[in-house]
Amino acid sequence: MAHNLKPLLCMRTSTVSERALHFGRSNLGGNSSVEFPTYLTLKEVAELLKGKPRTVYAWVSDRRIPFGRKGGLLRFRLDAVTAWNEPER
Repeated sequence: MAHNLKPLLCMRTSTVSERALHFGRSNLGGNSSVEFPTYLTLKEVAELLKGKPRTVYAWVSDRRIPFGRKGGLLRFRLDAVTAWNEPER
């Protein structure tokens, strides 16, 4: 099985929205497509929410923002963060 690593190597310089487009869908043969969640770093969430990383970290320590840990690192699902950021109606 051959892997295309070139798009992954460019991820450091891409924006959050470009990563969301890249990782949002993946074709696994044929016409079927499977959606995978997009995970963001703390810095990317701060950029997305137009805040500081220390503010996001404070929200994590207060458990105010949805997050998970992958290998000891903080990760945020893009769909969960955008839903959390939506105003309540």
